[in-house]
Amino acid sequence: MGTNVAIEYGVGLVALYVESAIDGYSRTFFL
Repeated sequence: MGTNVAIEYGVGLVALYVESAIDGYSRTFFL
């Protein structure tokens, strides 16, 4: 367990957040 693991975990969380945000936007604007 080093900084690389923490960085990868953080990047994964950010990617998930961005993905869900894009999904929410597309649902809002492209119904």
